[in-house]
Amino acid sequence: MPRCACTHASRRVVSATAGPLYVSGRIAGPVTLRVNGRVVVVDRLTYANNPNTPDGAPCDDRLGLIATGDILVVSGLTSRARVVYASKDRVTDTAITYEELADPKWKGKVCSRSGQHTYNIALVASMIAHHGAEKAEAWLKGLKENLARKPAGGDRDQVKAIFAGECDLAIGNTYYMGLMTTNEKEPEQKEWAAAVKVLFPNAADRGTHVNLSGAALMKSAPDKESGLALIAFLSSAEAQGEYAALNHEYPVKEGVAPSELVQSWGELKADPIALEDIAKLRRQASELVDKVGFDNGPGT
Repeated sequence: MPRCACTHASRRVVSATAGPLYVSGRIAGPVTLRVNGRVVVVDRLTYANNPNTPDGAPCDDRLGLIATGDILVVSGLTSRARVVYASKDRVTDTAITYEELADPKWKGKVCSRSGQHTYNIALVASMIAHHGAEKAEAWLKGLKENLARKPAGGDRDQVKAIFAGECDLAIGNTYYMGLMTTNEKEPEQKEWAAAVKVLFPNAADRGTHVNLSGAALMKSAPDKESGLALIAFLSSAEAQGEYAALNHEYPVKEGVAPSELVQSWGELKADPIALEDIAKLRRQASELVDKVGFDNGPGT
């Protein structure tokens, strides 16, 4: 098989094959993945042609990552957008930005979980990356003063608070809305979700902040073959379709569509900011949350 050069830059690995260690993807240079808000940096990549793929396969599918320091395989699995939940009855806006959440017109109308939660730390880090620390601090102070209550609970609790009339807006991940809307075991959550619409912040400019879930296989894993097979399956079109249908997350594999419910909320334009930029600013973001006393609530 003729060798080929990898020319596409991407920060995800999208599929794997069993047998010899080959992970196909579109990789050039160091790879950075944020897994549940934490960052795994993979460097010193080694490329080789995967003999298991046909000669006619695209170059990107033939090249594979075969050695990365202590990490044997790293694979992006799904993504979820950090959106604004808005009351259908009390919010007429059809578009919003993260910056607008600090507008005084929303004073006493915003709910949030703890600012120190990994989802929100990543969002604050993105604001620092886009605007600098000084403007990000001013934004966070404004958002704090717009809170309807002291930050508490998880993303689903913010939807419940909107339903109960405690606030009009909240920040949360898309897949929670999907899980609540389809929750037959706890039908009250379906009622909460029905009162809320999804707004994709900054859709008209840089795009919406996105979290990424993933899997990694360490060199010290006792059963590498099974681990590789699992990652291969989770990265396959079949499993990616299941993620989309059952958990309402965005598949990372090209060609696999989100669930019809997720698509009904509108098109996601993801913020293209590099994950390593988020990673470098996580500590500063956490310190900023404490500095402004975000978790103490408004008026403190």
